[in-house]
Amino acid sequence: MLTGPVARELAEMDEPAATAVRERLAALATGPAEQGRALGMGLVGVLCVRGASHRVLYALYQEQRLATVLSIDDR
Repeated sequence: MLTGPVARELAEMDEPAATAVRERLAALATGPAEQGRALGMGLVGVLCVRGASHRVLYALYQEQRLATVLSIDDR
């Protein structure tokens, strides 16, 4: 699931970057816990996966089988 700001940011990206991020998001759909690494520093429950030029932060809710993309940032 993408939050509203993330969906808008993805729509505004140039096509090569957007394609790379979409590929990472597709990989997250098959195994979100295995794809990312947990962040520290008070960000419990937030994971990070890196693409070619972007970093995707997401929260994983195991009980609901849901991964919510919180942000997509340039690296």
